[in-house]
Amino acid sequence: QRAEEAKSYFIRKLVDSGEAVDRLGKAMGDRSLYHYYNMARASSNAGVSMIVDAQTDIYGEKVGKSLNDIFKPIRDQGADYYTKFQLFLYHRHNIDRMSRVERAQSSIKEAQDAVNQFNQSFPYYSMMTMDQVRKIAESYSDPEAPLAQEYLKLNHVLKKAQNIEDKPVFGFDVSAEDSRREVERLLQENPEFEKQAEEVYQYSDNLMQYRVDSGLVSADFMLKLKQIYPHYVPTFRVLEDGVVQQSKLNQVQIKKTVNKAQGGKSKLKPLHEAMAAQTINAVREGSKNRFGLRLMEDVWATKREEVNPRDVESMRRALMEWEGPVQKEVTNIEEMENTTTADTFDDAVLDRKDLVTNTFIIREGDKRWKLTVSPALSEAVDVLSPKAEEVTGITKAIRAANNLFKKMITALNPAFAAKNFLRDLQDAGLYSGSVKEFIKKYPEAWKQIAKNGDLWQQYKALGGTYSSVYDYATGTVKEDRNTLGRIEVLNMAIEQAPRFAEFLSTRERLMAERGETKASMDTLMDALYAAADITTNFGRSGTLGKTLNQNYIPFFNPSVQGFDRLARWVSSTKTGKEWARFVATAAVCGMLPSVVNALMYGDDEE
Repeated sequence: QRAEEAKSYFIRKLVDSGEAVDRLGKAMGDRSLYHYYNMARASSNAGVSMIVDAQTDIYGEKVGKSLNDIFKPIRDQGADYYTKFQLFLYHRHNIDRMSRVERAQSSIKEAQDAVNQFNQSFPYYSMMTMDQVRKIAESYSDPEAPLAQEYLKLNHVLKKAQNIEDKPVFGFDVSAEDSRREVERLLQENPEFEKQAEEVYQYSDNLMQYRVDSGLVSADFMLKLKQIYPHYVPTFRVLEDGVVQQSKLNQVQIKKTVNKAQGGKSKLKPLHEAMAAQTINAVREGSKNRFGLRLMEDVWATKREEVNPRDVESMRRALMEWEGPVQKEVTNIEEMENTTTADTFDDAVLDRKDLVTNTFIIREGDKRWKLTVSPALSEAVDVLSPKAEEVTGITKAIRAANNLFKKMITALNPAFAAKNFLRDLQDAGLYSGSVKEFIKKYPEAWKQIAKNGDLWQQYKALGGTYSSVYDYATGTVKEDRNTLGRIEVLNMAIEQAPRFAEFLSTRERLMAERGETKASMDTLMDALYAAADITTNFGRSGTLGKTLNQNYIPFFNPSVQGFDRLARWVSSTKTGKEWARFVATAAVCGMLPSVVNALMYGDDEE
């Protein structure tokens, strides 16, 4: 047992921080669980694709223009024009935010009437304190418990309606009427703002639908928010020291991706940057939540005969009785109160009371579930969220030099393209699920990349690749358009072609096996992982291995992943026929690089 624990620790630190997920998925017979985890790890790439390429749904299918395509034509008309457009949107939003109390009066009346009607039917409840009612509601044996729960719910709705406040965008001195006049003035000067604004609203609506499809919020909640804020745009504030007011990070909770609107009059972050940050946040948390829901379904299914769906008490008993990997990794499940309300929208602020060691909090529409998990599984989930880290000047310099060194050898090196082309084909020959299908799809992969085809866009939208880098500090995507940038793009295409070919062949094969006319989420996750794993899987890394690779030992993680991939292939090879295929493939794939190396360096004394 100690040897197994030591092995697990070693792998988590140096090879794969998601080792517990892989082990748990195998124990529960769900090979796709780790593939969902793999997609969550690649979610930042998926978010960048939504900003740069096209807005997509959770399946990678296009649903609208990219954020850059919406804002670039507006920003190209100059800073003054863009400022006016932003003011137009913010004033429209201010009308909604500064008329909330006025609009709430009908809700208050409805809620008060419901409470009064209950008191008429059951007058003795009006003579109790809320603590007394709560005690009855929490009693399992008291027959009055359901009635008390209903009374508490009605009073809760009334209190929420009474507590609604106006939330200013510009401060309380700018009323809804002031904003109406400003909107009319700006619209008269620039009538095209109306059409441009609709594209911004559509992007926000699509992003909210992405949250719904990922289980972050319910469809009812989405409709409620649309009624309250029909002209919503995010209002991220810039504090006095220049730092943008955004959420604190928690690595083991699915963040709300919507946050309480505070109101104020401090400087607002540029709208395109705020929406980019919101996009990255929604895609990351949505991907992480889909993995969490898959994990929870698997845990529930371990005792399917004895457990009713979403029956927490029977699930707890089953976990206590379950002997094996599941009980070691997930020890408890409990339902939590849902804290997301209609008064929340922007980015996420976490509930500090939820921050308990080794818990994974998952959202399912209007519900939240708290899974108590092992330290190993908690560590796996922890790496899915970026962490704010204090980086010294020396560390920054070391990291910058390390990155430059690696880029000059690989991405910015024209000669690397030829070597990488051969090396990746060699790996593909060894690790492809079907070499025959891979060879057939490889030319198609290049055609799709060249013309930016639909399947290539879907692959990028799922997080398969992206050469641009999202800057969390500024909320912008960095893209190099110079000569070095074009070399990097070429190297990226050469590296991605075999991965994409494997994605295409795996996707097509699984759809046929599963009788699908449209690729399911499981099929997409399985194909995406096959693509990542056909050669060096840069998405995998241990927690310590990642630090070593970033700061101290160039190419440490690729070396580890290359060796690990070979080790996993060898350990999974069982029959003599498979071994014969492996040896033959290795020999054939090894010849071409050897010949090329001999031609290039055979007369080089060094």
